[in-house]
Amino acid sequence: MEAMGMSPVISVIIPTYNRAGTLMQAIDSVLAQQDVASFEVLVMDDGSTDNTPEMMAQAEDPRIQYVRLFHQGACAARNAGIRRARGKYIAFQDSDDIWNPVKLSTQMRVLEETGADVVFHAYQFHDRSTGYEGRYPEITVPEGFVTTEQLLKKNLMSTQMVFGKTECFRKVSFNAKYPRFQDWDLAIRLSHVYKLYYAAEVMADVYMQEDSISAKPELALEALNLMIWENLEDLAASHGAYESMMEKYAYYAMQNGNRELTAKIREVAILTENVKHLGADNQILFQKCENLDRQYQEQMKLIDRTSHDRIVKLEKDYQKLDGEYQNALRIIEEMKNSTAWKLTAPLRRGGALVKGNREKK
Repeated sequence: MEAMGMSPVISVIIPTYNRAGTLMQAIDSVLAQQDVASFEVLVMDDGSTDNTPEMMAQAEDPRIQYVRLFHQGACAARNAGIRRARGKYIAFQDSDDIWNPVKLSTQMRVLEETGADVVFHAYQFHDRSTGYEGRYPEITVPEGFVTTEQLLKKNLMSTQMVFGKTECFRKVSFNAKYPRFQDWDLAIRLSHVYKLYYAAEVMADVYMQEDSISAKPELALEALNLMIWENLEDLAASHGAYESMMEKYAYYAMQNGNRELTAKIREVAILTENVKHLGADNQILFQKCENLDRQYQEQMKLIDRTSHDRIVKLEKDYQKLDGEYQNALRIIEEMKNSTAWKLTAPLRRGGALVKGNREKK
């Protein structure tokens, strides 16, 4: 317990919205942290309409601060927590996840030993809608400092695993424009200014609820559009980053019911996303994904080549016909302006009258 009037070493920020059923277990997993000198828990309620306020009124631990906010979204709630934080370090927890008891002490040790500004660990995820479980990032991602280029290719940092110096988050805060992938966007922007370190040890259990925003592909597409636009120069300069981003975009477009995508790109997208969590032992699936991708690329090259040839031919045919048409117009115009055409005008009108009378009879 911290001494009266002294600032805590760590501020733990928990945004919440209508998570009364899971919030206390998330808080308890923070309160159960071991080998940490002192910390505060800032529960930032983003305007919950369930019984969260009544439940939090029963919380007696002096380390907990409950702050009631107007509903503006998780990013705004986290940023409000950052402004309120008194600790030298900040960690973020979500209101439905459970930390390992040594998460904070381990992360502080890693940060001090590596000289990083921000560290993050792997987690074990549990998808309650599908029953699917696994770890993220997958075991094949190497431990160490993380570059902007790596982050452009893949989202490695999840919010509830982030631990870093408070000054980092005061300078680079969450972007409320993003309906999803706020952690991915934050990691990319942090990497421009600070040193980020990934430690592969699993330090939390993350539970994906059925009403989670991760179940809404339309929000993923909106966020990816923002991310591509805001990182266009870096994506263009990075080998393979733009392609990786577009693969993810195709995956969520398929999830959102976009039937314009070809069957092959849909299959590649599904396999790519599923294989991410399986590790290097699943070589058959990896190979199938690579083969399908290769087939798709060859198919697209063939389509592009065939389309190009057809377009060139059509352009030539059009130019030829247009030339003939323009030439005919020119001849007609010359003929109309000729003396012979003007002199014979009465004859043409008389002929038209005779023809009309015959047709009437």
